[in-house]
Amino acid sequence: VLSPGDTEKFVLIIGGGLNSGELQANMVAAAKSVSMVLDEDSWRAPSPPTLPDISFVVGGPFPNPWQDEVHLSVSGEPSVPWKMEIFDLRGRLVRELGSTFAAPAGEMRWDGLDLGGRELSSGVYLLRVGQKEQWTSRKTVRIR
Repeated sequence: VLSPGDTEKFVLIIGGGLNSGELQANMVAAAKSVSMVLDEDSWRAPSPPTLPDISFVVGGPFPNPWQDEVHLSVSGEPSVPWKMEIFDLRGRLVRELGSTFAAPAGEMRWDGLDLGGRELSSGVYLLRVGQKEQWTSRKTVRIR
């Protein structure tokens, strides 16, 4: 017997033609995402999750791996500066770039040069990209 405010998790799987792996994956996903709370009058679902801000989008680096230049497609607030910081695996800042696009979407590029204009060697680099207070990171591999 449940009292008001108690929670109980359950799984309801409806479907046919699933193999055991698909069935198990569906059960795990359902168990993580479904819970009900007993209210004084009835069962009610929990509040829906907060969705991420989709006005700020950074695509994956392409090509990846790359030789001469790597590109990132970005989408955000128009006419607000973008910044890209490039770090090596030791965490050292090797390059900073900036761009401003009149449209909400654009493309950031890095030519593989460091802060002094020298070619960087093959390796893994972290691209930290942001606009205003929103930042994200992408990993890229340079081959020469």
